[in-house]
Order: sequence, then C-alpha cells, then structure tokens
Amino acid sequence: MTLPLLRGTLAGLLAFLLFGLLFARLVSALTPAEWSVDALNGAGLAAIVVDGAVGGAAGAWQSTRAGLRGPAVLAGAVLGPLIATLAIIAGAPDGSAWTLAAVALVVAAAVVAGRAWLAQTGP
Repeated sequence: MTLPLLRGTLAGLLAFLLFGLLFARLVSALTPAEWSVDALNGAGLAAIVVDGAVGGAAGAWQSTRAGLRGPAVLAGAVLGPLIATLAIIAGAPDGSAWTLAAVALVVAAAVVAGRAWLAQTGP
C-alpha cells in the first residue's frame, strides 16, 4: 500500500470510527425502547450507511490531497470504512444476514461518497 493510499485509508478509518461513535449515541438516544429487534437492526443499518459515507468521503478527500487520482481515490475511500467494519465484526462475529448487509452497505456508501468526491473535484 502506497503512502498516499495509506493516508486516505487511515482518514476513512478514523472518520468512520469517530463518526460512528457519535452517531451511535444519537441513534440510541432517539430510538424508543419498545422497538423490535428488527426495527433496531434497520435503524442500525441506516446509521451505518451514513457512517460509511462519512468514512468514504474523508478517505477520498485525503487520498486526493495526497495526490491520488481516479480509481486510487475510490480505493482510499473504501478501504478505511471496510477495514473498520471488518474489525468491528471480528470483535463480535455472529454470521447473520444483518452482518453481511452491513458490510455491503458500508462499501456501497463509501463508493458513492468516493464517486461523488471525484465528480466534484474531477478525475
């Protein structure tokens, strides 16, 4: 992994984790205690999409600032949130469909954020 790509990856990882902590507190404070487990999982998936987008945007931003262009910026956008998500899952593996959906949604949100960044800044 090159140093500019590492810069984007670390920025995405840190943004994903920090925003995730803040956003998790907000979502947990706003969700009623009487919600079902599936409703809470749905709220968690919605939160992780936003979190993946924040991590992807930060990774793309720092990748661009480090001099990367094109697909390398997308790699910088995706790797940080993906690594953070996989690390969280490794800490408490459950193998459910919700877990697979969370990984897919984080990657999709990071790709969308990275492509939006590229569209804004140019290739």
